[in-house]
Amino acid sequence: MKYDKICFIYFTYNRLNILKESLRTSIFNTEIKPDDIFIFDDCSDIEVQKFLLDFKDKNKQLNIHIKINKQNSGYAANYRNCFDILKSNQYKYIFFLETDYIWRKNYLEESIEILEIEKDSVGICGSSFKEFYEKNKWYEWFKKVSIDQFGRDVSNRDMLYSSTKILSKYGDIKIQYGTHCCGTFLLHWERFFKSLNDEQIKYFWSILDRASEIKNSKSVINDGMITGGISILWDDFLQKKYNEKKFIKSAFIDIIDYVIGVHIEGGGINGSDNTEGMTRYMPPNFPQDFNNFKR
Repeated sequence: MKYDKICFIYFTYNRLNILKESLRTSIFNTEIKPDDIFIFDDCSDIEVQKFLLDFKDKNKQLNIHIKINKQNSGYAANYRNCFDILKSNQYKYIFFLETDYIWRKNYLEESIEILEIEKDSVGICGSSFKEFYEKNKWYEWFKKVSIDQFGRDVSNRDMLYSSTKILSKYGDIKIQYGTHCCGTFLLHWERFFKSLNDEQIKYFWSILDRASEIKNSKSVINDGMITGGISILWDDFLQKKYNEKKFIKSAFIDIIDYVIGVHIEGGGINGSDNTEGMTRYMPPNFPQDFNNFKR
């Protein structure tokens, strides 16, 4: 099967051992190779920078583009590096991959197929349930900073929809719609941007500009940025599409009964906004050999 143009975007900061496994599994655990790979490094240690440059040199068959910040700027400021990619129209799919994920085999093939079946959604991600955020010590901080800058929690983590099953060539897959997602997700660029009018697109960029501003040494990071902006506009789009009747679909598809990747450390915070980090538990029976991580 031929896929339209795909690009991967990584945001990196230290954590070398995890970074190695994340890059390896995300690129080589799928038969689909992206047309372009962008790596934005937020001034990691020299050994990490050297690894990234060596990785590019050893994988010349891949179109890898690396930008290394001269000083650590924090997650939000580093995220801004991808704005030019988002503004272009050369890709159908853009995959934002946080580098503390380990990716199972064929995750991308299945994700694209699910997203193409569910044509009212524009993104697919690993599960990011409300229950997790309620237990996450950073949740209240995310929410407070979001409200300070937007007057609302743009990630809409409290809004979840009923789960459903869809039939794909991979069998029955249980999914859930939500206006939120974790920081790593596959965006159907073409569907999202071509569904919006000029005024909505202008509003979208104003959201991202505000989200990536630094205020009082803090910023809206992770979900409060691109994912939040997509959530706001896609909800508005669906409301109009369904004549403002209640709808059960929204911007993102959360896969419930299996995972496309496992978030193994850190909450995805790759910059100076979060120096403490947060370690997640490893799922039961998670293989020590990441090559065996498959459905």
